[in-house]
Amino acid sequence: MKAHKGDVRVQKHGCCVLLIILANNDYDNVTAIVAAGCIPAVLAAMKAHMGDEGVQHHGCMTLIILADNAYNATAIVAAVAVQAAMAAHAGPCPGCTTATHCDTHFY
Repeated sequence: MKAHKGDVRVQKHGCCVLLIILANNDYDNVTAIVAAGCIPAVLAAMKAHMGDEGVQHHGCMTLIILADNAYNATAIVAAVAVQAAMAAHAGPCPGCTTATHCDTHFY
């Protein structure tokens, strides 16, 4: 992700891969990923690609898992990327007809 910051596909797939790895909630994986600079990389991807829903979605989901740790949560909140992503993509869920966000449709 660091080598291809301007490539939206690399950023989207990078965030997605991180999300898949983190979904297992394996403490060793979380620790290694954070130590490798995951949080700044995801935040940079979200900032660089504000208009891409995939980057924003996978980035936010990755940050949600990482925010389970107080230290990580502080770093994430300080960057305000989550609030910016939510503001940029406000509105109905693209996967259904509800007027609000739902947790059913992941892409």
